[in-house]
Amino acid sequence: DLVGGDDIHLLLDTLCSGGLLLEVAGDPSDELKAQAKKRSLRVLEPLVEPDGHVLELATDLIEAGDLKVTVAETFPLERAAAAHERLERGGVRGKLVLEVGHD
Repeated sequence: DLVGGDDIHLLLDTLCSGGLLLEVAGDPSDELKAQAKKRSLRVLEPLVEPDGHVLELATDLIEAGDLKVTVAETFPLERAAAAHERLERGGVRGKLVLEVGHD
């Protein structure tokens, strides 16, 4: 999950037994974790529990097209303040991306 929100529990219905919910956007509730466990699903939180293996897994899934990343808008690093303001206004569906080292 790269977006987060109240409907995260709906993602559990999209996973088969033994599936993996990679929760990047927020902190999954204890209720969500319990539901996942009942369905034999794993929930990983790479930003809460930094783990290079999990981040590698996410990269592999993205590159294979198995994990879709929704990019709402891209900003050059010099416009980081504008990106932050955009995020604070709300209503962003997807990720705001800061590009580093691009001319």
